[in-house]
Amino acid sequence: VSSYKSCLVNELILDKNGRKMSKSHGNAVDPIELMQNYGADAIRWYLLEVSPPWVPTRFDVDGVKEILGKFIGTLKNVYSFFATYANIDGFVAINYPYNWEREVEIDRWIVSRLHSLIIAVRHYFESYDFTKAVRAIQSFVIDELSNWYVRRSRRRFWASAFDQDKIDAYRTLYQVLVETAKLIAPFAPYLAEELFLNLEAGESVHLELYPEANKTYIDTKLEKKMQTVIDIVSLGRAARNECQIKVRQPLNEMFVPAKVKDDLADMIDLVKEEVNIRNITFVSEQDGFVHYELKPDFKLLGPKYGKKVQIINALLLQTPAENVLQAFNTTGSYTLEIEGETIHLLPEEISVTIIPREGYVFANAKDLFVALDTTLTEELLNEGYARELINKIQFTRKEMNLDIMDNIIVKLVVPEAIAKAIQVHQNYILTETLGKELVFLEKPMANMQCLDINGNKIHLGIEKAV
Repeated sequence: VSSYKSCLVNELILDKNGRKMSKSHGNAVDPIELMQNYGADAIRWYLLEVSPPWVPTRFDVDGVKEILGKFIGTLKNVYSFFATYANIDGFVAINYPYNWEREVEIDRWIVSRLHSLIIAVRHYFESYDFTKAVRAIQSFVIDELSNWYVRRSRRRFWASAFDQDKIDAYRTLYQVLVETAKLIAPFAPYLAEELFLNLEAGESVHLELYPEANKTYIDTKLEKKMQTVIDIVSLGRAARNECQIKVRQPLNEMFVPAKVKDDLADMIDLVKEEVNIRNITFVSEQDGFVHYELKPDFKLLGPKYGKKVQIINALLLQTPAENVLQAFNTTGSYTLEIEGETIHLLPEEISVTIIPREGYVFANAKDLFVALDTTLTEELLNEGYARELINKIQFTRKEMNLDIMDNIIVKLVVPEAIAKAIQVHQNYILTETLGKELVFLEKPMANMQCLDINGNKIHLGIEKAV
């Protein structure tokens, strides 16, 4: 009699080029050595994440390294963030009721996403689709828990007062981490146990029941709204990357579709902060910020129309691109008359290049778009200098292994071009870096670093305040 009802095993493991592993080919890997170097959990997770187990898997050590850093490293960093501040505040989870009721919207959102994730993972389990299960968990941990929830909630943990909002943030993150440990237990048993025991959530994660979703805490409307916010922020950051303007450099205005106005209504300030934008304006269409360049796809049109392709190209150059695109949207084709022949051009036969208008940068995806005004005034540049300096100070604090609560004295030698900017934003700089005093010097001291602030050379020194 079989000891199990069903069994799923890996198909053949190939090398990264798709060849069968063989000692004679020199492409075999030693699993024991791999586990010693990267841990069994990273390898197990990689084998499930890279492709479904029932198809041949191309094994690449770089992929294991990526899992170790991107997923496992991120989850450990989230726990480390929680533990660091919980220890400072003396937060002990057992002293607070374990429930999912939340008042703060971002808490309700991450709880909703967690319970939606539990439903999805259980569904994938039932169909033996473990690849989709681990990918869903990985996306949740990296994109939603770490890159959004923790990052957006940091100031709640940094707050000096141990008030109800801070307690709710601790409780939420604690509960999400506990349930995440349970979710990953079948795939990464050692990591799950380490996380579960560090959280002091019980005797062993492997003695716990697998998580059950409570649909009461799933708010699909809130999830949709927050996803719209995340998508707009992602496009805003993509636009900045396109024009190589750092997020730390504030910009004056971002234009977004009017249809997302309701979703963004109570999150405008959040979006402004994430993209570092002063103002957001809702517009009905994107055409005011871009123009279009149309070119025929010669590989598709050549066999159909021969030499007439050059005439088609010439006519397209003379025709407003908006007219062609409007015809595609309304009738599904654009009609031309050439030498007595009626030609119907299809959307897939025309290559469309979107070119931002001067002074703007543009990004779009699916049915969303953003346009950023890239004009930099003196006021915007000055704030950008201040934010860059804050970043340099924070990095230096980390290099000096200062405690996160240590106050510091900041010493600077800066060119006149940015001295005014730093003076104007001095209080902001000190608040953000736990600085007690900012001292300007005429000449650099021996222990000061030479750094670049947006093309300006400065000297920075930090010492712990007494």
